[in-house]
Amino acid sequence: MSVMKAGWTKGIYIFKHLLIIIIVILSAIFVTGCISPGAGTPPKEKIFIGADDSNIIYMGRVDFSNPKEPRFDWPGVSITAVFEGRYCGIALEDGNNDYNVFIDGELFTVISTKRTILQYENVSGLKNGTHTLLLTKRTEGYFGIGEFKGLYLEKGKKLLPPPETHDLNIEFIGDSITCGYGNEGESVTCASLREYQNNYLAYCAVASRELNANYSVIAISGRGVVRNYGEKTKTSEMPMPFYYDRVLQNDSKLIWDFSSWIPRIVVINLGTNDYSTKPHPDKEVFIEGYLNLIARVRTNYPDAEIFCLCGTMATPPQCKIIREVVETGNNSGDAKIHFVATPSFSQVECGCDWHPNTEAHKVIADKLVAEIRKFLN
Repeated sequence: MSVMKAGWTKGIYIFKHLLIIIIVILSAIFVTGCISPGAGTPPKEKIFIGADDSNIIYMGRVDFSNPKEPRFDWPGVSITAVFEGRYCGIALEDGNNDYNVFIDGELFTVISTKRTILQYENVSGLKNGTHTLLLTKRTEGYFGIGEFKGLYLEKGKKLLPPPETHDLNIEFIGDSITCGYGNEGESVTCASLREYQNNYLAYCAVASRELNANYSVIAISGRGVVRNYGEKTKTSEMPMPFYYDRVLQNDSKLIWDFSSWIPRIVVINLGTNDYSTKPHPDKEVFIEGYLNLIARVRTNYPDAEIFCLCGTMATPPQCKIIREVVETGNNSGDAKIHFVATPSFSQVECGCDWHPNTEAHKVIADKLVAEIRKFLN
């Protein structure tokens, strides 16, 4: 082969591969919504939208004592806003909690807050148009209180009216399972916990989305009906019902207004920590404590259907006793109390510390949804 022909062949080879690379890059830009070489860089000129803007929607228990700086700590609290443009900055004062950031229904990024950062500019490089932001709190109250300050948009852009809220409200009262503890862990042994907790993929959130419902989570890892995990006595001073009236887990002074948000469904998933370690509470004490919690729920929500879950991570005789609690309530004239048996899981279906992983949570959610639908029109 001549030198000229060889050079020509080599040139065609290089040209073809360059063309392939260019096509791949352009395809990636098209798919991800990037529209220019500068996409992904926050704009130089921005406007601030305060947290009290009427177009921002909150779900879950939130402290609005200062509407410009709403506070929250329960898992699953969410913030929704519809905005114009290619960019949205998020102003959070936190440092310990993690948040999912969804854009137009797809996970865009996860924010792991730091004390030194107030403004998170992760959401940029979008297509120019209208987008829906959903910010959800992955972590539970043990990680502390977060404060939402507001949003940053491109200059000349604005928030639009939010999507309509759902008609069905569900309240979840629970422990680590309801929090989503360790559900993203790859095994039962995890070096840390914060990064593996994602309430958005816990059964409570999954079931609520399946039912097209708003939901609120009041759950704390390690808490029981009358006894907390690993304590040396048969009862504890501050089990889960101790916190039920609070706006924030970490603030005892703020009491929740139960008339402000009325659930049609209430799910109680407690008892695991009462029986997972010894000494177990006396049966009569546990039943009384559970019935007292149900009575508080019934006082707040006279018409709610109450579902009592048991099975996942349960230790005998927990489920048998909870069935008895439900039967006692039914025999007392309350037909809107129901028992739901949830499945147990093998090690391969578990995340951190033998808690159900995301796939297992989906199984629990499917079981719960099937039971709830029996009582929905």
